[in-house]
Order: sequence, then C-alpha cells, then structure tokens
Amino acid sequence: MGRTLDYERSFGEQVVVTPRRFPLRFRHGETLEEHYALVGMAHVAEGWPLYYDAVNEKGLGMAGLLFPESGRYGQPWPGWRNAASFELIPWVLGRCATASEARELLVETRVTEEGFSRYLYSAGVPDPELIIRPSGEMRTSNFLLWQSAYSEYVFMDILWPDFREQDLDRAIAEYARRNRRFGGT
Repeated sequence: MGRTLDYERSFGEQVVVTPRRFPLRFRHGETLEEHYALVGMAHVAEGWPLYYDAVNEKGLGMAGLLFPESGRYGQPWPGWRNAASFELIPWVLGRCATASEARELLVETRVTEEGFSRYLYSAGVPDPELIIRPSGEMRTSNFLLWQSAYSEYVFMDILWPDFREQDLDRAIAEYARRNRRFGGT
C-alpha cells in the first residue's frame, strides 16, 4: 500500500494477516465465518484488527482515510447493511474481489458512528484543539489522524529547535481568530 505511518511514536500498528476462516464479528450482528484473506497495517484491539490499510487475496486494496467535512456517519438504519467506520476495510475487502463489487456493496451500506477511540493508545486524553506544525511543511504526516478530525492546524515556517514562547503566542493568536465549525459548513 505504501503509507509509512511516520508517527512520533507507535500506536501498536503492525502487519496483520486475517485468514479466510477467522470470524469477523461486526458491531451490528453480522459475522463472516469465511471471507477473503486480508493483509495490511493495523492496530489489534481486543482481537479486532483496526486496519489502516489492507489488501485482500484477490488484489483489492483499501486505505482508511478520514474526511471530516465529507463523511457523515450516523445511527444504524433498519433494512440496510450497517458497518462501523473502523470496520469498513474488513467489511469490504472480506466480501469483494473487484472495485465494482465494492462499489455495489457500498451503495447499500450505512457507515455508522461507533467509536473506537477507547482502543487507541491515546484513550482518555482529550482530542487536540490546536495542532502546530513547525518546519514549514504543509502536511500532517499521519499525526493523530482520527483524534485531529476537528483540530485547527497552524503551519509555521520555523524549525522545532528554534520554536520559542513568542511562536507559541503567535500560533495561539491565529487559533483565537478562527471560527470553529466542528465539521459544519
């Protein structure tokens, strides 16, 4: 898949293989006793692979991305196939051999909002309100992707060793000028 997951520290991610007959028990009651085998990068919590990205034995791959402005998750809908957002990769790759099969499955799937934050190493720590990115880089480097969905970013053209109190004051002032919408438009 090619992502480096270059975090400052490990979140327990590892290469995870989910064999064909490993029962995938989904939050909304469905269990896949047999499915396509998967391999990818995941954090395993209570026996469940929280995949960052994966590919199945047919060559179909997915990456877990977070688009807080575009994705709207909600409660399960009766009569629909419901899948928690963190289950979506095994939900699709366990069933589908091609992108067109995945497209058909996703049309009838409701992605629900059950959280998995309690399984992360950052559990119990509030999500950040402000993330300051020094070095002049305009990227997040996969830093706290889930936890920073509604964070405000301030990108600064200064190297971390040179970062001083006045730079922090400048970042906080920038943050204070913003109108936070928490995913709304």
